[in-house]
Amino acid sequence: METYLYFRGVANLAADDDGTAGSLLMPLSKLKGMCMGTGAITGAITDDEDAFTLFFEPAGIGEGDGDIDAGDNDVDAIIIAHTTDNEPQPIMQAIVEAANSHPNSDGFITIFDSITGEKVHADMEGVTTARASND
Repeated sequence: METYLYFRGVANLAADDDGTAGSLLMPLSKLKGMCMGTGAITGAITDDEDAFTLFFEPAGIGEGDGDIDAGDNDVDAIIIAHTTDNEPQPIMQAIVEAANSHPNSDGFITIFDSITGEKVHADMEGVTTARASND
């Protein structure tokens, strides 16, 4: 069974349809990696002392040309803001531990939900996404 990671960064339910911080469910098997800094769909990283990025294979590719055609190697990027500057490792570890501790679960892991307050680590303070599929 596939395991999915759930992210929601909006402040209220009425805004949950937001494309950058609304509900997003990503398959764990599509996770390509994590790194310090703020990532873009092109894979470019901008220095950021209080954020790190999870990169996933795109959930979908939109029609178009240039930066959004199907031949590009764009990724979906989920940016996690954290409270302690230059200390992403405890949150990264919590994400990996949560993913590895659910072999017999329902396959649904909440990484961050701003509405319910559920998160895998106390230092997480926000989530934004940059999805290649909706450009």
